[in-house]
Amino acid sequence: MNVYDSLKSVKFNIIEGDRVTVEDFWDKDCSIFKKERIYLIKSGTAWMFLKGKKIFLEPNKLYFIPSYSVLYGKTLSQLEHYFIHFEFESDGVDIFSLFHLINEVPASQEDEYFLDKLLELMKMSSYSPQVQLQENGIMQILLSKFLTSLEFNDENALRINTTLNYINDNIGRTITLEELAERHHLNPVYFSHLFKQVVGVSPSQYILNKRISYATMLLSRPEKSIAEIAELAGFSDPMYFSRIFKIKTGMPPQAFRKSLKANNTK
Repeated sequence: MNVYDSLKSVKFNIIEGDRVTVEDFWDKDCSIFKKERIYLIKSGTAWMFLKGKKIFLEPNKLYFIPSYSVLYGKTLSQLEHYFIHFEFESDGVDIFSLFHLINEVPASQEDEYFLDKLLELMKMSSYSPQVQLQENGIMQILLSKFLTSLEFNDENALRINTTLNYINDNIGRTITLEELAERHHLNPVYFSHLFKQVVGVSPSQYILNKRISYATMLLSRPEKSIAEIAELAGFSDPMYFSRIFKIKTGMPPQAFRKSLKANNTK
């Protein structure tokens, strides 16, 4: 099966969804979103700190938030919005890395129709094949809106996907560019160029992002010290880990952990 076939065969599981109006959507609370999320903002404004940058939530825009994202923000006014929380199965292919999903796109009138239809389907029997096919089709349409138009090479994507799986399986130890290139019998410079062409970031940046994502999950475990978490996430120097973590998430590890704990006790 090639990557395109894997993309078409992705199975979505809708966890929850609704159309709501809230006043305290966020108030700088730190959260780890364990499921993928899609928002459509109808009215009001808010901001969120995601992937090291501040993103404003505005009316008539769609937003995609990947699973295990570190996120905090603040509602600036009453916020009316749709939300869908979901997970997916993709036959071992790292869909979101290979297909360059971006975080925000303009919404169209059909998006509201699709979301209303999705909420309607969620009230029906989840065991109905008809319902599951319709839900899957709508989710494919919605996610397609976040894809960039970068040139795609299926052969290269399959090659790089094996590298992504290898990185994920070995995130706690040192991984070098030379090691990754050797696995494909390629020159390191050429491999790095190929990796960035497919994934959108360099191998080192991808590895760093994965280490930080893994560390955010570990920080929810109070029995682990910051130094232990740094080591488990592949950082040999706890001070360097703390500095990079703050750059990537907006706060140092200890403050992030305290924010998580406060948020979970509300």
